[in-house]
Amino acid sequence: MKKPNIYFRIMCVVLAALCVSALASCRRDEEEPTNISTFVIGDDSYVGIPEPIEVSENYIYSFFNGHYTDYEDPSSERWVIDFSDARTTGIEKLRGEVRTDLIQLKNTDIDGLFQKDGKCVAYGTKRMVYTERPWLMLVDESGGKLEKVLDLPDTETIVTVIDGGSGYYILTSINKNEPYVLQLRISHITERGQFTKNPSVRFKVNGYKGIVRNFGMCEDGFTVTVEAGHYSADDNNHYSAVAFNKNGGLLCNYMCGAQEGTHEIRSAVIRNGVLYLSGVVYEKESERSSIYSYFDEAELLQYETDYGYPFYSNETVANVFKKALSAFLVEVDLESGQTLKYFKESGAIGGVLHDDGNAVVWDLCVVSSSAFYSPLTSSFNFECLCGVVQCRIGADGEIADKTVTDLCVSETF
Repeated sequence: MKKPNIYFRIMCVVLAALCVSALASCRRDEEEPTNISTFVIGDDSYVGIPEPIEVSENYIYSFFNGHYTDYEDPSSERWVIDFSDARTTGIEKLRGEVRTDLIQLKNTDIDGLFQKDGKCVAYGTKRMVYTERPWLMLVDESGGKLEKVLDLPDTETIVTVIDGGSGYYILTSINKNEPYVLQLRISHITERGQFTKNPSVRFKVNGYKGIVRNFGMCEDGFTVTVEAGHYSADDNNHYSAVAFNKNGGLLCNYMCGAQEGTHEIRSAVIRNGVLYLSGVVYEKESERSSIYSYFDEAELLQYETDYGYPFYSNETVANVFKKALSAFLVEVDLESGQTLKYFKESGAIGGVLHDDGNAVVWDLCVVSSSAFYSPLTSSFNFECLCGVVQCRIGADGEIADKTVTDLCVSETF
């Protein structure tokens, strides 16, 4: 009997290994989602802030996906989405109000932009013949562009893009119509367009639909903050913090639990086995769970039939913000889920957390007297300006020092 060729045997072994690898990858994507671990926040600890906080309106930024971006700076050069032509979409570079560059795109829906140091990443979907596929465009400082339809199925949607140092990390959401389950994938793309797709991670959310509110990097991988809502208007939204490594392994999935107020997680970071969470508490009185309840009680939402909407001073509106909101910072042991420290400061909003290589830095956004609202639009918009105090967290978990900055953050509710 003739023996099989040695090359044929090697080919069989290689094919078998590839099949096993593919099955393992599919199994990882379909494995049972991890439950949420709820940690209960302990007693308040007063932070204390320098008084008064002076707000300089020359430096106004908005908070989005863990980053501050220029809000109103006429001299800044920035990329924006162009809606001037109903038949095509595009992006344009502006210096003040003057257009300096324009990139028009066909069969493309642009969902967002990420820009840094003159570079820009536009992302969205590309309309194909029978479907839509995730799409992005890399634009360098000179306006040179690299358009790419990503190697992702049409069930994935790009949520956001962040800077990865040597390229960019892309967060996508995978839609499989599973209630109470959120499935995400983080991929990497270099500035030359080389794309690497990582395994996805599935986890449970405490609500029917999970929405990603923030995406950032940490020493062990990535952090994502999620808001999960319900169909019933009487149910409050819940906020959780999820962390996973660069290979898609889940590190934690925690949700705040407290007796007083709704804790909205806005930023998260991990350092030395400790999970730091920053956000805002809507102080709970008479079952209030949103800023609008406070304005309603202060009669700022009441319609006056004889004179239309009443107008109130910025200071009046700011006082409602100061009464309704408190910033919080909570430190959690990543392995046990035990709350280590909890700080809360009234009249403020917890902003960005980041690791500067030596310590965790917390941006405490203190509500100033500059607050206003727009009662003549189709819906109310309340906005306040906050002076930023940067707090460094020491090795013992305590706030080591506080520095008043010239940064001013605009918060809209």
